[in-house]
Amino acid sequence: MLGGPKLLLLLAVLVLLVPLTDPRGSGNTRTKPKARSSLRARSRSKFGNCQKKIAGCGEFSLSDGAKKTKCKLNKRNCMFYCRFSCKDKMRKYPSSTKFQHKKDVYMCLDNEWQLPPRGYCIAESYPVQEVRQSSTYPERMNTLIKKLLTSGYSYLAMASFYRRADVALPGFVKLMTGLFEKDQNFAQDLISYLQQRGESLHLHDIERSTYYEDLVLHLGKRTGKLGLERALIETKSVNEYVLETINQASSHPADPHRRHFLEDGVLDYKVSTIKRLALLLHRLETFPDLEEYFIGEYSMDLELRE
Repeated sequence: MLGGPKLLLLLAVLVLLVPLTDPRGSGNTRTKPKARSSLRARSRSKFGNCQKKIAGCGEFSLSDGAKKTKCKLNKRNCMFYCRFSCKDKMRKYPSSTKFQHKKDVYMCLDNEWQLPPRGYCIAESYPVQEVRQSSTYPERMNTLIKKLLTSGYSYLAMASFYRRADVALPGFVKLMTGLFEKDQNFAQDLISYLQQRGESLHLHDIERSTYYEDLVLHLGKRTGKLGLERALIETKSVNEYVLETINQASSHPADPHRRHFLEDGVLDYKVSTIKRLALLLHRLETFPDLEEYFIGEYSMDLELRE
């Protein structure tokens, strides 16, 4: 074993024997400064282009129902690759908790973070050429179908809540069920319209509605008013998207047929529904006292049953 002084002397000799290399010479094995700066410049340029593509979608966030373990932006294709861990509640022994792992890829599509449907590019490559007319904004029509199905799912969730034995508001069940069925019919009409125009149908994932849980948390309180507020938000959201689509169909390149289809169908119904929901909501807001509110809610439920 070498002692302290001997070890220091040996290290000093080794330092003197090893030749010093010029950082700019051929003996340098490290990446040259110019090469490193070029790599950094290309990386910054690629990241900047990716940021422009996803700017319309805003900050990326995950939906409820899953715990995020890791999400990473792939700068090459501007997609977020995420890994989730969801607790498996169906196990026989709850004490031995296990997790189900899942991978998803999110892309910025039509100013919204979405899961890219399988076969998206394939479907786009095979429209019906013999039937297809001048196609303007087909992606917005596909997104509108998704929004109608999503809002219908929310109405169905609230109708299920009002059908509970400890809630028992059949009038509100009828109201929410009617909204659900109407949005389902509009979605089917839009699918038929796309096929009439020879355009491609892209089916998106429908997110889980949290409205049922929201109403359960307010059980015994002003659940009728809360449901009307949620329904009004959903209806306004779809109506705003329809107006934006009509506005685009009115500009260059104009599509009068698409504009007429949306104005006489979805738009007319959404406008009248917003007015109806707002009137019902205003009536319930006029009852500040909780006991008076329950009487007013029951009276409204009787009217909605008819």
